[in-house]
Amino acid sequence: MEVKQNIRQYFTHRFVIPAYQRGYKWGVSHKDGKNDARILVEQIFQSFNEGKEEYFVQGITVYEKDGSIYLVDGQQRTTTYFLLLAILCDSTDNRYSLLMSGNLPRIDYTIRTESKEFLKLLAVEGYSAIRNHDVPDIQDIFYFKQALNAMSIVIKENCGQDKEKLNSFCSYVLDHVFMFIVTINDKEAPSMFTMMNGGKAFMKTDELVKADILCKASRSNMTQTPHEYTQNIEQTLALLRKQLRFEASQDWDLNAIRSRLARQWDKWLYWWSREDVRMFFYNTSSPMGLLLKVFCKINGDSSIEYTNRKEDVSSVFKQFQNVFIQNAKEAKIRFEQMRKLQKRFEDLFAGCHTYNYLGLCLCIVPNEERMDVICYFIENFNQVQLLKRYVLLRLAGVTHIEAINEKEDEITSKIQGMKRLLSETDVYNNPSSKEYAFRALFMLNVFACDRNGIRFNFFYKEGDKWISYYTKRSLEHIWPKSRIFMTNEGLHLSYANEDSEDMSVTEDIEGKIDRASFSHGVCEHCIGNLAFLHKDDNSTFNAKVPEAKKKVYFDLNEPLHSRNLLHTISRFAFDNWIQKDTPEIIKKAKDRTIKDIFNEYDSI
Repeated sequence: MEVKQNIRQYFTHRFVIPAYQRGYKWGVSHKDGKNDARILVEQIFQSFNEGKEEYFVQGITVYEKDGSIYLVDGQQRTTTYFLLLAILCDSTDNRYSLLMSGNLPRIDYTIRTESKEFLKLLAVEGYSAIRNHDVPDIQDIFYFKQALNAMSIVIKENCGQDKEKLNSFCSYVLDHVFMFIVTINDKEAPSMFTMMNGGKAFMKTDELVKADILCKASRSNMTQTPHEYTQNIEQTLALLRKQLRFEASQDWDLNAIRSRLARQWDKWLYWWSREDVRMFFYNTSSPMGLLLKVFCKINGDSSIEYTNRKEDVSSVFKQFQNVFIQNAKEAKIRFEQMRKLQKRFEDLFAGCHTYNYLGLCLCIVPNEERMDVICYFIENFNQVQLLKRYVLLRLAGVTHIEAINEKEDEITSKIQGMKRLLSETDVYNNPSSKEYAFRALFMLNVFACDRNGIRFNFFYKEGDKWISYYTKRSLEHIWPKSRIFMTNEGLHLSYANEDSEDMSVTEDIEGKIDRASFSHGVCEHCIGNLAFLHKDDNSTFNAKVPEAKKKVYFDLNEPLHSRNLLHTISRFAFDNWIQKDTPEIIKKAKDRTIKDIFNEYDSI
């Protein structure tokens, strides 16, 4: 095989991607929003626009076997060029000859059948034709699509509707982009792969676990090669033929089992890579990391500090391997345990009650305690009332240890303390009572959805970022605090908080309410006058009276984040906030809110 080949020459070969290779990753977005596929095309366009005669690609390491080129190092680049050619040759006659070898795509996989079928569909029908095709969303295909979309954007940005420039760029890619190919012996391939990729932490802990467990688990049902004694050369030859047939069948069975297990794993990975799943479980670093962390914890070895940190990958993998997957039989058992655990995660996420209770709990506990919460929900999945009780206890300040060990004295004390603080005349200006007000009012919004069989939206998207409602929390005074005054030495003072340094004298008291008109235990800062809102919506309402706020709240032309908050909606929708009746309205609202909160706790 020639050492230097342009893309046109390179794609006269048939490529095979061995089983030990990881999935396609050049469609994964970096922090800047770009992926490696987009960066590659941008760099080629720069070379093209500058009129450079040659553009060189990092070296490819391969070995040849049975007329095919096996990619030891270069899978990502080769696949990306395949995808790029599918776009550039979308309307040309040479797409099929470039991307297909007979009836098969030029890129083949030893175990990833769906990936091969997608590339075949892409080669035969073209990029524009398959964009709306219903294809399985496994990891490879998801990132194929991401890479295709990113590269097509770059091409459109550079070529627009100029077909002549597009054809020129296509010719440049085919004839002026070069690969350097290093050919090795097939026996060297596994060690070469490890040496080349291990040094640059090519494989994360997740990927090493996947490779090892799939390799061992697929062999757990394999029988040993038959051994027989022979008495002459004819028997020996017959036995050799028998053994060869046996080993061939074993190899076929092995690949079939490994392919099935790999497809399951890739489906898990795709699920964990979904933005809504990652955000819900606060799993922003490694998609499969949380599954494997929980697996370690619930299977009795929390000593393994599971991580994908570059410096720890080797030691963590070896520790995981020694504890869980020492042999083929154990690997099969562990894979089945992971499968059941994955199903439990998916059921938690899909179930209305479990989703709402877990989501609420994860919002309010510190980051370092979320693992305990998730494990508790995994282990008690079928006991919905127990899960609800646990969430209510955590909202009241009960620790995980106190909750699971049923520390009744601590539980009773903290619930009573929470009730006392929520019942105070002023919950807004006391940090402790204000925190409980946040939690309790947020809980009422979540439970309102739950009673109606609706999964609460804990996150919303702003641009390309997912944001937690609870981190953007605020407490809205339904009757504005600026419209409350108090009389002191004949002067009317606004912002009726005696401890405030910002009390101003006002002559105009129209539209304002004298604090003295409130009954005992009630003021503008009690929980009866507060509603949970997104902080941006709070500023929108400003100092409007409730009826004016109501108009803004239900004006669909007004962009508000808080319209999914059912309890907040009820506060604005059903109370008739007449100025002269406001003190009594706030008292009734306080009594009703306190009753709603306390009823939840009295039922556990």
